[in-house]
Amino acid sequence: MARYSILAIFLCSILLIAGCSGQMVRLSETEHIRPINGVSDLEHVKEAVLDGIKNAGWVAESEGSGIIQATYRIRIHTVHVNIFFTSETYDIRYSSSISMKMYCTEYDKQSLYLQVSGNEFCPGNSPPQYINANYTIWVDSLVSAIEESLANK
Repeated sequence: MARYSILAIFLCSILLIAGCSGQMVRLSETEHIRPINGVSDLEHVKEAVLDGIKNAGWVAESEGSGIIQATYRIRIHTVHVNIFFTSETYDIRYSSSISMKMYCTEYDKQSLYLQVSGNEFCPGNSPPQYINANYTIWVDSLVSAIEESLANK
């Protein structure tokens, strides 16, 4: 009887770990330069991007010439991105994250060396190669909100 209890606990632990690991996506697949149609003034693009950030539930942390840093917080996770923009295009790039599951290298992914900590940085402060698939969902939501805002400008 004790053997079955130990086996049941072991199997439940494995299922819990597997269920919490989540799907991973290659970070480079989430980064694309997006064209801007119909808005020609850089100030209007900046306003539309700021509106999109707000409407998607993100927070603009800082602004510069042609760049806005935005943050998204949900439960224990925090994601920081840089949004580079011109009068013709915008591009959302991963900056850093807190409490996100990620693999720093292909070797880490193959050996299942998962990085999860308070502040996550890969060696040399480089971005991870793989990140939890929820990142894609959150960025896609941001892109949709920016696109909608650009269409309304």
